[in-house]
Amino acid sequence: MPGFKGRCPARYETRIREVRRAKGFETMREFVAHLKYFSEPEVSRWETNEVMPSLDSAAYIAERLGCKIDDLVVRARKFGR
Repeated sequence: MPGFKGRCPARYETRIREVRRAKGFETMREFVAHLKYFSEPEVSRWETNEVMPSLDSAAYIAERLGCKIDDLVVRARKFGR
């Protein structure tokens, strides 16, 4: 958004934390070790919706967790509300 300063309000948010826990990965360290290619800080930023994973990253995570990308990313509240 031109002229926008600070963090852009999310139109989508991740459910990575909820899905990983449902799949039996209680700790971030255990989950990151399962994923192999991502760091704890990177996954933490995704789980807190600070940044969104790329489509490639989301597809890889979904594959490793045995779920769909739709399970990991959901539509947030409408923009501006």
